[in-house]
Amino acid sequence: MTTPKSLKVFLIQAVYHWCVDQGYTPYIGVKDDEPGVSVPPGYSQEGITTLNVAPRAVHDWQTTATGWTFDARFQGESVSIRVPFHAIMAIYARETGQGLFMSTEPGMGGIVFGPDEVPDDSPEPPTPKGRAGFRVIKGQS
Repeated sequence: MTTPKSLKVFLIQAVYHWCVDQGYTPYIGVKDDEPGVSVPPGYSQEGITTLNVAPRAVHDWQTTATGWTFDARFQGESVSIRVPFHAIMAIYARETGQGLFMSTEPGMGGIVFGPDEVPDDSPEPPTPKGRAGFRVIKGQS
């Protein structure tokens, strides 16, 4: 029996494919001090390295059970990148900012979805009145 993938892995891959299918540029934020991470030095901001992972920006893309590996160019030089899924803190579309953002703060929950598409002035959804319940409806024979 195989070990099931975590929900985080499925969501990361789903957002990646959504970005590509929509013609957006997928970016990932990688916590660069996590075990197994290999990113170029000098691009980190507050411990997070942001990478463009669009198919046109990377080469030799490989997906394994534990993460992504690929080659990318930085200042004209090809660099091998290794990003375990556990180190990905964000994946989003550069053009819209929509995606997933994972909290690194203890007690802050796991996954937060990106900016809402609903404007701030949208009306509140209606509040149901009365009591909710189920009824058994017998089929007629």
